[in-house]
Amino acid sequence: MGEFRVIIIGGGLTGACLANGLLNHADVPIRVTVFERDPPGSGFDACLTKDQLGALMPIFGRSGGSLSSAPTIFDSKMNLLMELSKLPEWSKSAPISRARLRDFLQAPLREKKVIVFGKSFTKFEVLDPNEPHSVIRVHLNDGSSQDCDVLVAADGYTGKCSLPWSTMQKLPRPLIEKGTVMCSSDSMIFFSAAYLPDNLDKTQVSGHPTKPDDYDESQASLMADLAWPRGKTDQKVEDGAEKKKGMMDKMSEADWHPDFLKIVDAIDPKTLYIPQQPVANDTPVDCRKKLLADENKGKTPELGNPRVWLMGDAIHPMFPSRGMGANQALHDTEDALYPLLELARKAAGNVPVENEDVVRGLAKYEEKMIPRSFEWVKKSSDARKAIPIKPLPKGI
Repeated sequence: MGEFRVIIIGGGLTGACLANGLLNHADVPIRVTVFERDPPGSGFDACLTKDQLGALMPIFGRSGGSLSSAPTIFDSKMNLLMELSKLPEWSKSAPISRARLRDFLQAPLREKKVIVFGKSFTKFEVLDPNEPHSVIRVHLNDGSSQDCDVLVAADGYTGKCSLPWSTMQKLPRPLIEKGTVMCSSDSMIFFSAAYLPDNLDKTQVSGHPTKPDDYDESQASLMADLAWPRGKTDQKVEDGAEKKKGMMDKMSEADWHPDFLKIVDAIDPKTLYIPQQPVANDTPVDCRKKLLADENKGKTPELGNPRVWLMGDAIHPMFPSRGMGANQALHDTEDALYPLLELARKAAGNVPVENEDVVRGLAKYEEKMIPRSFEWVKKSSDARKAIPIKPLPKGI
């Protein structure tokens, strides 16, 4: 029987969850390889076994559904304006540290030796593009290459900033107590979230320089996001330290409260990332088909190739204000899982998986993924436009 080959670029939430699904549910031979550039360090129901789900739920702690998280809005002087969790219209979500979830999903992949750490993707090429059953060749940063039938790009932004106890001492109390801070002022929008261990007594963080024995720094992380209209004086900056300085300079120039600068100062410069502006307009389900119909397609077979599937931040990066980026990425894995398994079953019958087979499988995935995920892209962008600037009446 033939063996269907899937290469997944990125061992974060999306890539690791999809790999688990393929390995857990394939009833025919399938070769899954995950390349993760970093060192070791709902899609659940579709991709995980019952035992895995049972082990996963406890690590959610308060995030298992009993806690609803929504941004808390402040003005630039750190005055409380609104707690969105009190609004019944606000779509509720519960947070969990991406690091904890990623480590859980990677564990079975390490045991089965299907995840390769420390290798990053450099490029891919299409072998025999004019044949009915072409192949994707993936090139890696060490000069090696590997062929596959379908390449899955799940290598979105995965950076995070850990939270040592010494750093926690410097963070403003509103962030520690509320978990999220959002501010819109002076044409800038700021969002930050602190993911803390469930057993942490938040009232004993400030003024307690001695770290508690049960404080696990590996289970705490910090993220921050600052956006402003790009001006003529804004230049593309690659260095992380310069990015961090630029964020703090913008806040200082607008006379924002020093607590906001403390949050940015706590971020590791190496984790800073400048994404492209998310798409706020409707994205047609057949957007790839239009790309494939381009007259120059024959000159660039890699452009819009149906054997390259995109997931998570690789296709629908969104602002963090609604806390739905990871959630939508995990839904991607469920939508892609069954079309990929169908292709694997065809390959097992010693029948080459032709390009048209892959096109049909991809269409099944994208017909579900695009409307769902890009609706949340729009919501995450719209949330930035709806932040009140003036204080609201007490009790809101």
